[in-house]
Amino acid sequence: MSFVPATSVSELRWFNSVEHVLETLRPNAATYLVRPKHIQAKVTEFLRRFPGWTLYAVKCNPATAVLDPLYAAGIRDFDVASLEEIDLIRTRYPDASAYVMAPFQPVGTYETAYREYGIRDFAVDTEDALEAIFDETGATDLTLYVRLDTDNDDAMFDLSSKFGADRRTAIRLLQKIAARGALPALTFHVGSQCEDPAAFTRSGALCEEITREANVRIKTVDVGGGFPCPYPGGDTPPLDTYFEAIAAFREKDVFGPAVELFAEPGRALVAEGVSLVTQVILRKGQQLYLNDGAYGSFMERNLEGAKINYPVRAFRQLDDGSIMEIDSPNADYTVFGPTCDSCDKLNDPIGLPAGLQRGDWIEFGMMGAYSNAYASNFNGYRPKHFIGIGDPADLEAGAVVAI
Repeated sequence: MSFVPATSVSELRWFNSVEHVLETLRPNAATYLVRPKHIQAKVTEFLRRFPGWTLYAVKCNPATAVLDPLYAAGIRDFDVASLEEIDLIRTRYPDASAYVMAPFQPVGTYETAYREYGIRDFAVDTEDALEAIFDETGATDLTLYVRLDTDNDDAMFDLSSKFGADRRTAIRLLQKIAARGALPALTFHVGSQCEDPAAFTRSGALCEEITREANVRIKTVDVGGGFPCPYPGGDTPPLDTYFEAIAAFREKDVFGPAVELFAEPGRALVAEGVSLVTQVILRKGQQLYLNDGAYGSFMERNLEGAKINYPVRAFRQLDDGSIMEIDSPNADYTVFGPTCDSCDKLNDPIGLPAGLQRGDWIEFGMMGAYSNAYASNFNGYRPKHFIGIGDPADLEAGAVVAI
């Protein structure tokens, strides 16, 4: 039975379990299962415990089926990196605030962001970018965040190779921002999936040193993202240990209790709230071919340095039409995606039930971060279907889960 996906908000369907989805739809296209109640619980925990303002990193997952539960749970600030992301947030959530925290932009972006969307917060890590902001906006009613270069070997992805000003550059930038009449701020990123809370302590010490040397008053310290998700096999400290390290920033007299603290979580809020149902389309011995792969939802898993294991479950339709979870010993499979490209192969084998066959479904859990956001349309296989798991009433009035 073919599954015709929802194409509008009104057509989105809700189910009470994965088995209910499979029994009803028999999906033969890769499908995301969104659990709004779980996302909202994560947001509530983060908002309650983080000692500052929480900006959701839109790049992590921009699907409105994910953004709506975030908004319903209280997220009103968003870290955006492009005009498309700005437009998405400004259009869908008119009362929300957007902050452009990518430290460089295409020509004309600052002007459009400032004049058409009312953006007043931008990150920089070079003098060229700083001058571009002033030239394009012609304004000083800005808060400008100097992005610092911070290395961290305990993160899955170290972002310092691409972003961040060194100490001397950062000092010059802060002084120039203050001299031009804008508000100076600092930001850094300890790296994605950081499993060492002390990385925030080290970065905080660097912020303190640079602020003293620049001799300017800092409005905000944005500690970026990097808050980890507890993937199977990982060693993830509790979030409280990160928050304690960040809260200590206010004990530094160079900042004081008046300094604003921002964070840009993405993965920590949404990864566990979305799973992905795929279907086996071919098996050759211990080679398994699925209807999603390296060009789709699994792109992040294939990046150099990625250490991601997803929890998995497998299901089969029985002769009477019912759905059974396959409970048999695991075997290692080499997994390929559906495209006409031999590079569409997942790094490292995956342990799955030994007797899998064409037509079986596999649910990969914890797929809410950097899955549909990374997916391409190569060979026309972009996964784009969303199903709600739970009850629409899980969302507060006025918030609608959408495609």
